[in-house]
Formats: sequence, structure tokens, C-alpha cells
Amino acid sequence: MQQFLEAQQYHIDKWLANPQIYLLVAALLLASRWLPADPDDRRPGASIAIDYLYGVVYTLLLFPFFVVFFAWVEGALNTWAPWLNLGLAESLPAWVQILLAIFVNDFLAYVSHYCRHRFRFLWYFHSLHHSQEHMNPLTTKRTHPVERIFSRLCIFWLPLAIIGSPPQLWAIYILVDAIWDYFIHSNLRVNLGPLGRVLVSPQYHRIHHSRLPEHADKNFSDRFVIWDLLFGTAYLRQGENPPVGLAGGDTFPSERSLQPWNLFRTYLAQMWYPFRMIHSDMRQRRAIDGMETRD
Repeated sequence: MQQFLEAQQYHIDKWLANPQIYLLVAALLLASRWLPADPDDRRPGASIAIDYLYGVVYTLLLFPFFVVFFAWVEGALNTWAPWLNLGLAESLPAWVQILLAIFVNDFLAYVSHYCRHRFRFLWYFHSLHHSQEHMNPLTTKRTHPVERIFSRLCIFWLPLAIIGSPPQLWAIYILVDAIWDYFIHSNLRVNLGPLGRVLVSPQYHRIHHSRLPEHADKNFSDRFVIWDLLFGTAYLRQGENPPVGLAGGDTFPSERSLQPWNLFRTYLAQMWYPFRMIHSDMRQRRAIDGMETRD
């Protein structure tokens, strides 16, 4: 319990009660009014509020739980599978370890992201993130806990265990990574010009969130465009700022009200949505199997 409370206080200090975060988000929201990707996006209040609620719940409950859970996993691995910690980079200079951590993390983020679109049951959890119809800096917080567990295992704990770099070095990457996340999820008409062929920009990532069929399964990269280029999933046409959200997402419980109780009820409905869809798929599969058996 002590570890849970310490982790909770840590994330409160770093996010929930950090004035620098609020200044960053406010600056990006103001910039979005000046240079909007979607000029008609005038009433995003409920969407921003529920994204913030995602962040609050993550700070108070999910982050400390994950810290305790992954500490247990790490202890179990050290006891039962110490061979996993290969320590491949421990003898390298710190700056090399940081660069290695960045590129290994970003590549695994691409693989993880691709899997969350490729496999139907993972997509149902990831679809919460794509349900946002009003892109804003806090959309980065709009993530299901199951997806967070999957992504953290793939893009943080696994490379950390294999490479063996000190967690302090990874913390530098996580800080820069978090700031860039706020930036690319903003409603900004920014493509970074020639640099947009190297780094993911708000416009590049908006294509990934597009509901248009020509943009489906494009631009999976988190930070470096190179992974999309290598695996043929890049959509590099600049200047497009399509509508975002789930294509055909009529069954998704979208937020429509700023009233606190309605927001919280919608949040719970969104948490339940992936399980509801998986259950629906299972029922359909059983029905099909039953028809094939009768035939």
C-alpha cells in the first residue's frame, strides 16, 4: 500500500498538480484557435473534459496500480527468469544508451501500435483513443487501462529489461516523449515542413486519426516517420486535415454533455465498450458455429 501511495503522490506532483502541464496544454489550445486543423471545431468542451477525466483517473488509480504491478512482475522475472536482463547497453556511454532507448522504444511503439489495429480484440480497446472527434492535447490521456498494460509491456518494460539501461536514462526520454504527445494530438495545422518527413507532426498524426477510408491503417509511427516508410504504411501528402473519430462508430458511447455525472457515466460506458464488443463478437461466432453444425 505504501508503494501505491508513493506512486500516486509522484504522479500528482508530476501531472495533476503541475502548473507547467496546464500552461503547456493552455498554450497548445490557444495555438489551436490561431492555427486550427479544423476551423469548425468550436465546441470541444465535453471532449476535453472527458480526456482530462481519463488523466485524473490514471493519476489517482491506474498509474500507482501499474507501478505496484510492474514492480511485482520485475521481481518475479528477476527471480524466475534473470536471463531476460541481457544488459546489452550497460557498458555504453550514457548518450548512446539514451539514443538506443529512443529508437528501440519508438520501433516497439510502432509494432505495438500496428498490433492494436491489426488484431480485433486489441482494436476494441484502442478504439477509445480513436473515438475523439475533437483532437486536443489531452487526447493523449484517452487510453483504456488494458491498452496501457499492453503498450507498457511492449514499449517500456521489455526493452528496459533487455537493454539494461538505468531507468533514470529512460526518464529523460519519457519526459520529451510526453511533451511531444501533447503536441501531435493538438488541433493544429502544422506539418513541420521538410522536417515532417522525419518527425511525426500534428498533421501527420491527424491522418492516422482520420475517419476517411483512404487514411485507414496509415501513419502508425509515434515519433519517427521512418518506421512507416520502411513498412509501407506512410501517408506523406501534406496539407490534408481530415475529420477525425471512429468511422461508423454509432455504437460508441460518445461524450455529449459537460455535466459531471454525465461525464463520469460516459467514462464508465467507454471503459465497458471494448468488453461489450468482444462479447458481441463471441456471440456472433457461436451463432455461426451453431449454423455450420446444423448444416
